[in-house]
Amino acid sequence: MYNTHVSITDRLEMQPDGTKPEIEPTILARWNLSPLRSLGGRVNEQWLVKRGSERAVLRRYASVHSDIDYEVEVLRRLAAAGWPVPRPMEEPISHAGEMWCLFSFLPGMQATKAGPAEQRVRGRLLAELHDATATWSDMGQRTGFDRSDAIIFDPALTTAIREYERIQPDVGRLMRWHIDRAHEQLDDLDLANVEQIVSLARDAGLFYCEASFSETDKDKAVARYHLTSRQAGTIARTARVKNFIPFHFSHRYETEPNRLWDEAMESFATAEENVISSL
Repeated sequence: MYNTHVSITDRLEMQPDGTKPEIEPTILARWNLSPLRSLGGRVNEQWLVKRGSERAVLRRYASVHSDIDYEVEVLRRLAAAGWPVPRPMEEPISHAGEMWCLFSFLPGMQATKAGPAEQRVRGRLLAELHDATATWSDMGQRTGFDRSDAIIFDPALTTAIREYERIQPDVGRLMRWHIDRAHEQLDDLDLANVEQIVSLARDAGLFYCEASFSETDKDKAVARYHLTSRQAGTIARTARVKNFIPFHFSHRYETEPNRLWDEAMESFATAEENVISSL
C-alpha cells in the first residue's frame, strides 16, 4: 500500500526500503562528479550531477538491462544526425555488478500544446525520425527486445502471469484479461487485410498510420507495400478513431509538403464508412 503522504516524485526516487538511492563514491571520483539531485526512475536510476561548470545526467542501469552499448550507439547516431538527444560523455562502465553511464544534460520542457496543429508537428517529427533511422539495418535488433506479437504469444508470459495471479489475484486477473484481449486481436491477424487493420484500430484514442503516397500514385504504393493518403484516412474514419496522425510521407512530395497530410485528413473527414473493400 502506498503512503498517501509521500508524493509521486518521492515514491519514484525511493527504493523499496523507503530510502533514496545513492551514487557509488567510486563513480563520482572516477568521473569527477558532484551530485545535485536525484531525478528518480522506475527501473533505471538517474541523477543530475555537475562536472566542473557543466551539468550532466548520471544513469545507473538496472541489472535486467542488457546490451547497453546498443542504446549508446543509437544516441550517438541520432546526435550525429542533428537530433536533440542526450550525448554519451563517457563509455559505460561496470562497478560492483552495476552498469553506469554519463550523459549530457538536455534542457527543455514537455510539450503541453494540443490540437490538430500540434498533432501535425508530432506526426512530421515521427516521420522524420523514421526516415533518419531507416538505413540503420546494420544494427540489427537489440538484444532482449522483440516484436509485440512475439511477446504477446510467448508461452512464458502467459505462465508468468498465471503464477502471479496466484500471488496477487486481483492484479493478476486484470493482467491476464488484457493478455487474453490482445490474443483475440492478434490471433490470425493479416496486416494485408484492411478489415483487420480497422478492427485492430477500432475506437482508438490516437491512431498513427503511414500515408506514403498520394492516391494518384497508388500503383507505386502497391508495389512498395505502402498505403496511400486516401487509404490511411478512410481506415481511420472507418475505425472511428478519435485522433488521427498520418506520417511516413515519401520524399517525392517534398515540393508539396502539405499534400499527403491534407489528402489524408480530407479522407478522414469525408470518407464514407464501411467502404474499405474498395481500398
